[in-house]
Amino acid sequence: MSVANGELRAVVEDVFSAASDLVLTQVADVDWQLHDGWLTGAVEIHGRSSSELAITCPRPLAAAMASAFFGQGISEDHEADMISALLEVANIMAGHVNGLMAAPSQITVPRIVSAELESVKLLKMPELAVAYLCNGEPLMVTLRNMGGAEGGDK
Repeated sequence: MSVANGELRAVVEDVFSAASDLVLTQVADVDWQLHDGWLTGAVEIHGRSSSELAITCPRPLAAAMASAFFGQGISEDHEADMISALLEVANIMAGHVNGLMAAPSQITVPRIVSAELESVKLLKMPELAVAYLCNGEPLMVTLRNMGGAEGGDK
């Protein structure tokens, strides 16, 4: 993986500052144990090696992101809007990270990852992780090496 932790942090902060008025406060670490109600959006990046970028946050933050991105109040009852916002943020971040990786590489369609699957992955700890508080809620962005080259082992 050719992306440094500082580069991942810059991508996250740039995307949030450009796309919303939500303020990120960098923290050294957050509770890596996922809780009920957390959402994770993920995008795979395939090229010389395969990686997965994931953004994870509780539902209240996903609702705040949707409100900021869509310019209207979105409550936690509007799951489709929260998921759309989270996946859009994951997609934008993955596009920026893709530009930092060795060419040629491409990103997949973003998807929601189940909490159970993400919890298993988090136990392995990703190669890169940045953590923030946003609106008092934790936000984690991770980049995991999935191994192999295009079409290789995951």
